[in-house]
Amino acid sequence: MYTEKLESYKKQILDKLYFLTKENVSKSKDWFHLYDKTQFIQNPPSNDKLIIDAAWGDIRYYLKDNRFQVRFSEYGIISYEERYNPPVTIRFKDLIIPVLIAIFEYEISGNSGINIEYIQDFVHKNYNFNIAENDINVVLAILGARNYLNIKFVTGGSFVSWGLTDSGKVEAIKAKPKSPIEKAIKNLSSRLLKLDYYEKDLNFCSIKLKKWVENFEGEKEKLAALFLMENLFIASNELGINAWKNYYTTNFENINHKDIYLLATGGPGSSGGAWLHKFAREIYEGKEQSRSLKAIKGKKDPSDWENKSIIFIDDIIGSGDQFKEFFENNMMQDTGTKKEILSQFKEAHIIYFVVVATEQGINYITQETPLKRENIKCGYLLPKFFDPNNPIWDKTTPITREECLRICEEYGKKLWPEYPLGFLDSQLLVAYQDHTPDNTLPILWWKNNGDWNPLLKR
Repeated sequence: MYTEKLESYKKQILDKLYFLTKENVSKSKDWFHLYDKTQFIQNPPSNDKLIIDAAWGDIRYYLKDNRFQVRFSEYGIISYEERYNPPVTIRFKDLIIPVLIAIFEYEISGNSGINIEYIQDFVHKNYNFNIAENDINVVLAILGARNYLNIKFVTGGSFVSWGLTDSGKVEAIKAKPKSPIEKAIKNLSSRLLKLDYYEKDLNFCSIKLKKWVENFEGEKEKLAALFLMENLFIASNELGINAWKNYYTTNFENINHKDIYLLATGGPGSSGGAWLHKFAREIYEGKEQSRSLKAIKGKKDPSDWENKSIIFIDDIIGSGDQFKEFFENNMMQDTGTKKEILSQFKEAHIIYFVVVATEQGINYITQETPLKRENIKCGYLLPKFFDPNNPIWDKTTPITREECLRICEEYGKKLWPEYPLGFLDSQLLVAYQDHTPDNTLPILWWKNNGDWNPLLKR
């Protein structure tokens, strides 16, 4: 009960103080003493005097001493708005930076002093806030308390200003609206935190992204580069493992693990080997059931493979050429008229699972090997970035498809003349947590040119 009363009296006092502060910000520093405590709380019970005194004592940290004109401190004004007056749409905290920048802009245009009308017009035009003159005075007092503004209030409702302090100028410069490029770098830097080879430090990521953007010339090219970064698909470990678990539990959960053979495309040290280790850990609880090609080729009797599944694991199907070569060399035989799956594996259920794939790559594999479309599974199917049917170009973009393609080809030819848009023209924008495939546009990862700052690790 006493706690509720204490909070109620505090709220009544603070409401009145807040109103008086706004109305009397530039008057004599003695205005506060014109009011008696009884005027803040109407007709309180006589036995509540101790609670009212406690309420007054508890709000003292909201106030400044008599050297300041604003009876509410800067901290007090903002804290009151946040804690006790949440319906307020525009708070003094929201106005501090707009007013600071308005004063800065007024000064760099060759003017001096404080022009209330200029501040009102500037803030309305740039921030869509309508500010009353007295509210501006409160904000000016806050700027003075923060040592951003040389200002002194005098008796009679006026004040004297000597302009922004050096600290105020620095803060205004830092707070000024950034260019579209600076804004994009700030917004996109956090995406790099998902990559293991980047420090988990946002400022570090911003610097790396900025250095990469500086490879390009002019605002148009830099915005095109940031547009690529915005659309980069980061296939994190979590995304890949979730895709695998969803596929595996749907199709193999009730099958004996001994009947499932997991193999890495490219061998143990390949990207497929890394993903195989992650996937096997998920389904076998740390006891890997993965096998080597040498081991499975030892089972030469076709009957050994009845009701058995061989699942090849890899990170990506880009062009499809690498898997086709791998499969031909290890799982197929030349019969003289055509190449077909080794006879010993004809009874096996063969699956190729990748984290990311392209439709073009899948089509190529089904045309060049005996694997059917239903034998190829992927977590995420990505289109070629510059494909006119890519849904990204159905939206409003900061650059046209044709112009973005021209820029990427122009720089890509300087880096990797044979494949300026990625290996075998893959045109992908994909990165993994610890590496980047060569199917991704080389302007993002190429490092064999001393003049080029790569963004991603190959």
